[in-house]
Amino acid sequence: MRRVTKKVESHQHLSTKTFNVAVVGLSGSEKEKGCKGVGKSCLCNRFVRPFAGDYHKEHISVLSQTDFSGQVVNNDHWLYWGEVTKLVNEGTEVTFSVIEQTEFIDDSCFQPFKTGKTEPYYKRCAATRLCSTDKLMYICKNQLGIEKEYEQKYLNDGRFLVDAFVCVFDVSEVQGRSLDKAIEYTGLILNNLIKTKKPVVLVTTKHDEANEFYLREAEKLVNRKEFRGIVPIIETSAHNNINVDNAFITCFQLLDRNNDQLVTEKTQGTQPLEVTQRIKGILEVMKSPTRLEEWKCSMVEVDRLFLLMESMVKSEKTTKKENNSIKQNRNSRRANLIHTLQMESKQLRELKYENEQLSKALEEYQVTVQFLMNKYRELTGRFSETKLILPDQLTLDDHEAALARQFEKINEMSAVMAKAVQLDENASEKEDQNLIEKLRKENDRLRRLLSS
Repeated sequence: MRRVTKKVESHQHLSTKTFNVAVVGLSGSEKEKGCKGVGKSCLCNRFVRPFAGDYHKEHISVLSQTDFSGQVVNNDHWLYWGEVTKLVNEGTEVTFSVIEQTEFIDDSCFQPFKTGKTEPYYKRCAATRLCSTDKLMYICKNQLGIEKEYEQKYLNDGRFLVDAFVCVFDVSEVQGRSLDKAIEYTGLILNNLIKTKKPVVLVTTKHDEANEFYLREAEKLVNRKEFRGIVPIIETSAHNNINVDNAFITCFQLLDRNNDQLVTEKTQGTQPLEVTQRIKGILEVMKSPTRLEEWKCSMVEVDRLFLLMESMVKSEKTTKKENNSIKQNRNSRRANLIHTLQMESKQLRELKYENEQLSKALEEYQVTVQFLMNKYRELTGRFSETKLILPDQLTLDDHEAALARQFEKINEMSAVMAKAVQLDENASEKEDQNLIEKLRKENDRLRRLLSS
């Protein structure tokens, strides 16, 4: 199985083996990890099988004894996720083989299954040599019990030698999980991982629902004295497929390049120990009486051997100096790479904050526009229901009809006024007649009095 398909001079030592990565992180029952996991399985799933149809959000943690003994789990507390080829720096294609260190829970007692080793998870997950004969690749939880209906790929030779570690830390709030305990447990895991002298990357997961305070605590963790400059931090979201590949490729870039040592020519002729023994032998011979010519020859041989020894010592010093120079350059490149990754993480956080602000502004804008549109529709509806006739819209017929109505009203008022005047006049005449009649009667009465 080849890991590099395009040979690049700086990675020729990797061309005949797979780059093996172990994904670790807080595991156990709900008492330890809360009601949800930290996202190890989703991270592995998205990296190995990134397409939407192959991605599953739910994975196994609580099993029956039958499923635990099946070929997928194979009585182990780790899963084999298979292999995937990715394009890394300098146009190099690298084949990654991924396993996930977890802790399976027995559905009958809700306690971790008991296996041969009784070490706590934070120690067990740092194992660099794993063996499991006939172990099948894990695809999804529905695969258990019907393995033959899925692709069957076995762990190569039943062995897995870890080259690097991805330590997962969840930055979302999970019910039943304390942040302090999560930080403490992750610190224990990192302490055991760095003892292996393998590259270690801290990957923060679930950034689609991240808590900024949790993220700052994760940054404080990697900035501790024992981890500073050794463990870079990568922010990811498996659900949104953000930065997942970068987490694993960073492990490859941080791989200690011990195989890139300076190639030197092997020393020809005798080795230092053999030269020393020959010199001692010649000196022993010179102690006994011998001829002058043999003594001179012995001295010449001794001088030659001393010169050879001196040249070998110089060559060894030169080799050590060059190796130290290579080691310093390698450490410098590693420190620069970690610094670059940290700067990129900072830029990603700034971009994420800007995106959140823009999203909030966009939501407010949409609410405002919706409110204005509703008001506009309401006013438009009212206007269409109300039929107004403006003066400049009146026609000639309308004017004539209006005038006719006015004339009718005026005539009606004139008739009323005439009737009122007539009634008033009739009333006045009647009053006058009554007064005249009264005066006449009064005169007649006076006349009769005078005549008598």
